[in-house]
Amino acid sequence: MRHILSIGLIFLLTLISGSALAEGMHPSRARLLLHGSHELVKEQRKILFHFIPSSNLNAGIFPLTYLSLQERVTDWLTVEPTLGFHFKNEEPVLAMRFTPQVGDFWSWTDLEYCLPSDNGYWFTQVQLKLKNYLHTGFEGEGWGSLKDSGSWSHGAGPNILLRTGKLGGDFALHARYLDGITAPEFFLRAHVFL
Repeated sequence: MRHILSIGLIFLLTLISGSALAEGMHPSRARLLLHGSHELVKEQRKILFHFIPSSNLNAGIFPLTYLSLQERVTDWLTVEPTLGFHFKNEEPVLAMRFTPQVGDFWSWTDLEYCLPSDNGYWFTQVQLKLKNYLHTGFEGEGWGSLKDSGSWSHGAGPNILLRTGKLGGDFALHARYLDGITAPEFFLRAHVFL
């Protein structure tokens, strides 16, 4: 219960800070992610489903959905070819995701390409599991048009991940390059594991 309250408090503070930021900061971003899975072959192959009501809840509701096949290719690596749909842009998304894990160190990388807009997205994180419910590490994220390299926004910084059963919360502080300005931004992701 303590962890659920912590996640809720962090989520609330991030939403509030989106409209009450100190000068010189980019607006905060908040994202809710719903995850479902079905195991096909024990510890080898899964079908995964992800629904994201908006890439940034502070900017409105613009759903994204993903369906993927996760395959364990070695003892320490899974790959996840993914098909998605971006409802705001009404376009399909092709993605590849990688999850290496060695002991308590793990990483997750997502590379996406949107058709026909020719837009791209990347996200990666490197984590150390301190406890089952507490992970810490570093992450990076970027998006933009593959036709125009000047349109890209990139950000990176430290994070803390909280996991408790079916719920999770990720809190990150990025240094983000956006619209020609590099400044800090807070980014919160709330997870529900169905």
